[in-house]
Amino acid sequence: MDVKRSFLFVMFTFSLFAGHVVAQNFDPIHIPFEVDGEVKPNALIGGLVAPQFSSFDLDGQGPEDLMVFDRNGNVLLSFINNSTPDNPSYNFAPEYLNSFPKLRGFAQFHDFNGDGKKDIFTGPPAASGIEVWRNTSQGDQISFELMKFNFGIGDFLQFPVGNGYSQLYVSSIDVPAIIDVDGDEDLDVLTFEPGGSYMYFYKNMAKEQGLPDDTLVYKLEDACWGKFFESGVGEEISLSSNPALCSAGLLPDDKDGTTSDSRHAGSTVLALDGDGDGDLDMILGDLSNNGFVYLENGGSSTEAFMIDQNIQYPTAEEEVDIFVHIAPFFIDIDNDGRRDLIASQNNINGAQNVNHIWYYKNVGTDASPEFQLVQKDFLHETSLIMGNSSHPTFLDFNSDGLQDILVGTHRMVFSSESSTERKSLFLYENIGTKSSPAYKLNTDNYLGMRDIVGTNDGYLAPTVGDLDSDGDDDIIVADKRGFLYYWENVAGAGNPYEFDGFIYQYKNIKPGSNCKPAIYDLDGDGLNDLIIGEKNENTNPETGVFGGLTYYRNEGTVGAPEFYDNMDTLSNTSTLGSVNTNSIFVTSGSSSPSFFVSNNELFLSVGSRGGEVHIYNDIEENLYDSFNEVYSELPIQDVGIRSTAVYADLDDDNFYEVIVGNDGGGLRAFNTTFIVNDESSIEDVRNLEMTISPNPTSDIIDVNIPDNTQAKYTIFDINGRLVQSGQMQGSYARLQIGQLPSGVYMLDVKADTRSNVKRFIKL
Repeated sequence: MDVKRSFLFVMFTFSLFAGHVVAQNFDPIHIPFEVDGEVKPNALIGGLVAPQFSSFDLDGQGPEDLMVFDRNGNVLLSFINNSTPDNPSYNFAPEYLNSFPKLRGFAQFHDFNGDGKKDIFTGPPAASGIEVWRNTSQGDQISFELMKFNFGIGDFLQFPVGNGYSQLYVSSIDVPAIIDVDGDEDLDVLTFEPGGSYMYFYKNMAKEQGLPDDTLVYKLEDACWGKFFESGVGEEISLSSNPALCSAGLLPDDKDGTTSDSRHAGSTVLALDGDGDGDLDMILGDLSNNGFVYLENGGSSTEAFMIDQNIQYPTAEEEVDIFVHIAPFFIDIDNDGRRDLIASQNNINGAQNVNHIWYYKNVGTDASPEFQLVQKDFLHETSLIMGNSSHPTFLDFNSDGLQDILVGTHRMVFSSESSTERKSLFLYENIGTKSSPAYKLNTDNYLGMRDIVGTNDGYLAPTVGDLDSDGDDDIIVADKRGFLYYWENVAGAGNPYEFDGFIYQYKNIKPGSNCKPAIYDLDGDGLNDLIIGEKNENTNPETGVFGGLTYYRNEGTVGAPEFYDNMDTLSNTSTLGSVNTNSIFVTSGSSSPSFFVSNNELFLSVGSRGGEVHIYNDIEENLYDSFNEVYSELPIQDVGIRSTAVYADLDDDNFYEVIVGNDGGGLRAFNTTFIVNDESSIEDVRNLEMTISPNPTSDIIDVNIPDNTQAKYTIFDINGRLVQSGQMQGSYARLQIGQLPSGVYMLDVKADTRSNVKRFIKL
């Protein structure tokens, strides 16, 4: 296992520092981070808010590795298993992630067809149900295909109802149990019915109907499996006194008026043999509880009858207590052959996000488990813990010539007590070199922000720039309400930052809620302006233009910046560049701007509520018209929702790297193909003239370069994954791309020391 770990580190390091040899791509990179003297091996996973845990063999070497699906943002993370008994150890391995499909709601890995390869069960895009991705991997190439169903209502699991079909219902915030209930070696489903109080048992009928193993056909076998009723009011479950009758629910209570009509708003389900008697018992998590309820089955797995419950599970001394709505997972964490218990947060809205992943080691047997609490921050302790909604920006606070990182966050939630919440600024100091960055946490309360921000505020978004044109960097921090904090740096050019107090509600600027600011001289007058994104897009009443960035022109002078807070001035606009980050499934933009200059051209990067990072050019001399969208989605791996991307050449290779924050409260880091300005040797690599047509296209791409020379081409998909490559003979080539799935692709052509990259759309 140490060999695997070393190999991954070498690959990460090579991808970060090989830029002096070859041009970069958009691969994820590893950068060392240290917190309180401890190196965080999984620093750049992007945060963990509501993680779900499954096992899957990523490298084909065994033992099974770890897949973590964060329901917050629907982000999948992969970890190589280096564990030994009593010593869990996992290393983030993002190089595998491009092989997996987009997952939603929940994610579980099970081999449903007995081919030895685990398939994926997850939520479909637009229904409360279960989508299945069949594992089609060959050798070490991981791949999946979506299972199709001909029942007429969609490609998700269904069962017959009357003369038609309906989906196997799974609420968007529930976690079902997908397990062989009846012992016939196929996968059944246990999940709460739409009302949320009775357990449905969907039986897989493939074996009974003599169908191939690669078939999934279900019927509703039992509409009240276990004969219990979950009210969602308090922890206690209503059990039936008769194995032939379903519980009627809770009786009226004079104290709170609870009746059997009560319904809960979400439950998580784990079916396991918890007492070694051969039948399936159940662990339930509920939106109204901070812990689990264990139900003991006094019947059989198919004719379940819950006869007892434990609301202090696993024990009264080590009861799970996480605020609020917890999910259980039964998985071997430490490679000792016994499945352990993970209790983790399942709520994504205002719930606990510190010490919210409890690892219980199984000290019994796999058939009759006994759980003992080991830690409350499993896996999370190896990463950066900052709360929710991270918003990074680069700065050089100590003027040592190295790029430090300042991160604003929404809140860290330690328990159900609101007094334990923290909103703050995290400062990571670059303790590496110009060519080899490394970071350590300098302070988790930069500028004393934790003591300044209001109880009901948050979503702190810092940006750094010389706002008063005196040669040193000032700091602006936007907040949830939409106001700005302004810290004027009084240190002078070339000196470590020094501040003398701050101004809140700076210039009365308030474009909207959840503001995200940037400082840049857009009009080229020598005075830095303010460009601010916000939660909701705006509509210009005069032009009808729709956009998510507000531009405040600096109307002051050197040493005296001045901004007007209204849009009536001719220079301000609430729809800068017609930048719109809404999408079909996301109705708020949460636009988050930053700027960088590549090859003497200004680029605008805009993060979004949906997580996509948009890139624009054609900005200067064009402030009151539409910018050109270069990327509707930067081809980096999925980072989750509420993205913010900032750019710097961290390793002195003349290419920008990008650090991305997200709603998970962590950071991700990637290479880019954007070249820094002033290296002529690098610029020479980029000057190959090239045209492609048609674009969009369905079958072919014609490539023309001006001279008769040998050139190599590569095609990458939107996630930066290589999908096709070859060699051109002469100045013209016709590339066959009909076999590629529909989507956006990048064509990279290299000839001698020159290259060019063009985007095309495959219909």
